[in-house]
Amino acid sequence: SIIFKKYNRKHIKTDSKDVLDIKNKILQKEISAHNSYYFLYKNILSIAIIYEKLDFYIPTFMDFRGRIYCYGFYLSYQGSDIARALIDFSEGHILEKNDIDSCLHFLANTAGFNKLTINERIKWSIDFFKKLNVFNYLDLIKNENVLKILNESDECGQFLSVLISLIDYYKKPKSYVWKTPICF
Repeated sequence: SIIFKKYNRKHIKTDSKDVLDIKNKILQKEISAHNSYYFLYKNILSIAIIYEKLDFYIPTFMDFRGRIYCYGFYLSYQGSDIARALIDFSEGHILEKNDIDSCLHFLANTAGFNKLTINERIKWSIDFFKKLNVFNYLDLIKNENVLKILNESDECGQFLSVLISLIDYYKKPKSYVWKTPICF
């Protein structure tokens, strides 16, 4: 799977007899690391399915430095890319001109262009969107530019989430209610 970066199933040698060989520590570490991601993503998706149609709160706490952290590990806006991509706010916001610039900026960040200046990121996103010429979600996975970014990006889940929200926004820019978190 493109989004799960090969972690959508257990390691192929999980049940192999080679794993039982005490001398094969490298293979054991590889399998353990791979399966850790598999079970993490499985837990995130299971929780997301349970909460799919529910409004819920993510409890937070502040440490002694004033930083805010989420109590929940799996499904939070501070979690993995998959977890952040699956969260939408229950109440959104109708975007103004400056607001959409932040969304375009974040799209470029999630596509891997976070070293560009802010204006260059916004320009990249606008150019990308003009070339995209897709207003159907299923056509996204057929688009070679989208596939290239999904294969190369470390934040492909958030990229896809923001891209889908931008497609919806451009269909109805005056009335679209933005619910996708922008996590800088």
